[in-house]
Amino acid sequence: MILVQKQKILSWFGNYNIYDDQDRVVFKVVGRAAVGRKLEIYDAQDNYLGKVRERFFAFLPRFRFYLGENEVGQLKKRFTFFKPSFRLDYNNWEINGNFWQLNYEIMKGNETIMTCRQKIISLTDQYTLDIKDDK
Repeated sequence: MILVQKQKILSWFGNYNIYDDQDRVVFKVVGRAAVGRKLEIYDAQDNYLGKVRERFFAFLPRFRFYLGENEVGQLKKRFTFFKPSFRLDYNNWEINGNFWQLNYEIMKGNETIMTCRQKIISLTDQYTLDIKDDK
């Protein structure tokens, strides 16, 4: 499955939509004012699905993921030089990126779960997510 995240040009809190390969809105992400970042996720019909909350007082960035109001995992940045690395406490997934932080892979062992590529020439930030298994 291919999804495309397109940020809006003038977005105060980081609002954006996620589109399918037919350019239809699949998800809406709404940034909210909070201590640390808070993103709420809705489907195309504006039904609330969950949220991402940043743990504000942490040495390295840490984000908690919620499905509805239930925490289902965390993303923790690892201390590394030159190559960003994150631990996703969900199914033992790892996130690895390149030096410029434009491209990422989510891995489970040697299996690629998803790749994320940033479009270089674009008016706003735009990422293509290639998800290998829809589950």
